[in-house]
Amino acid sequence: MPHNRIEDARKGARQVQDAVSGGLGDGEAQLRDTLNEAVSSVQDAYGRARDQADTALGEAQGRAEAVYGELQDYIREKPLLAVGLGALAGVLLWHMLGANRKVIYVRK
Repeated sequence: MPHNRIEDARKGARQVQDAVSGGLGDGEAQLRDTLNEAVSSVQDAYGRARDQADTALGEAQGRAEAVYGELQDYIREKPLLAVGLGALAGVLLWHMLGANRKVIYVRK
């Protein structure tokens, strides 16, 4: 999807070049170079941002897989403790989310 946006920006820059080139003459080459540099810098920035996002995503996936593996090993070694901890967490969440709410009715 973002690649299509870059292509659209490139096409738009070419259209501007074509529209302006008829009246400029000598300045045409300079304008074309400036527009090409702008498009190139946008593409470079997008590429760097995408690479950084891909790297961060890969690192996060690696960490999540490692934690998941450790959790599986822990559950295999101590299944009763894992069930007990899960039950405790459920009870705590139940109480925190409002299972202990008291309703007070007021008569007029």
